[in-house]
Amino acid sequence: MKISTTTDPYFKHLSAEKAVSLISESGFEAIDLFGSGGIITWDLSQIKEHFTSISKISSQNNIEIGQCHAPFPLIKYDKESFDYLLNGGINSVYASAYMNCPYVVMHPGSRANPNNYQMTLDANVEYFSKLIPAMKDTGVSVCIENIFGFDVRDESSPLTPITRNEWFVELIDTLNDICGCEMFFACLDTGHSMIAGVEPHELVYILGKRLKVLHVHDNDSRDDYHWIPGIGKIDWEKFMIALKDVDYRGNFNFESDPIINPLKKPEYFDENVLSTMLKATYAIGRSLCKVLE
Repeated sequence: MKISTTTDPYFKHLSAEKAVSLISESGFEAIDLFGSGGIITWDLSQIKEHFTSISKISSQNNIEIGQCHAPFPLIKYDKESFDYLLNGGINSVYASAYMNCPYVVMHPGSRANPNNYQMTLDANVEYFSKLIPAMKDTGVSVCIENIFGFDVRDESSPLTPITRNEWFVELIDTLNDICGCEMFFACLDTGHSMIAGVEPHELVYILGKRLKVLHVHDNDSRDDYHWIPGIGKIDWEKFMIALKDVDYRGNFNFESDPIINPLKKPEYFDENVLSTMLKATYAIGRSLCKVLE
């Protein structure tokens, strides 16, 4: 299994060339390219130029772009915002294609009527189904990410439908029925699962063959900290055994945000700290994956 990491924390501090080089030197075999909201307004020529260059950088560093992350949120429910953000979803599919990336991860939306199951489902089906022509044109699949749909700071806040496992599964299956083939899958975010009150290993079994990509990180089950595994409350042995049981074949992709500048201010940024944290994260991933052997 290839060990992968998001590019998001690293692109914030370094150029794409330097960040990808450091990630590769740290042992990673793949990356999860985090998308900028700027691509929502780009035309296809701009998308092709930019993401073809990113693909070239990854090839030069012998590292795979195994998955991408679309900007978010991409779903709002007034007509003007819906059409504007739909362009962002379509552009994200084509951006992935220009990098030969098979999967693009997208968040579902919950703002139409957050406590109405069917209305929320219908609104998401309307949005994601409009991506199908671009998906079939490129061969890129959309992986919908599990999201926690309530205010974690307010214990009385009700769970919204997008938090419910049955809603998540129904959305994916409904979209594949509309598509006429399997092009919609799941991205399991371990931290989001914990906040929603579902142990990540349980969600692995629920998703089964729908599971194609991961966002691996840890937390205290209350806040979305994006810690490296082992710091929070997730039972990682159970999670890895679950991946083995469902015959998960994707990359082991981190979406952790390691401490790369404890002094916060840009002038104190130390590339050596970043390099050390990357190497430690890779080692943790390789150690966890021993369970799969």
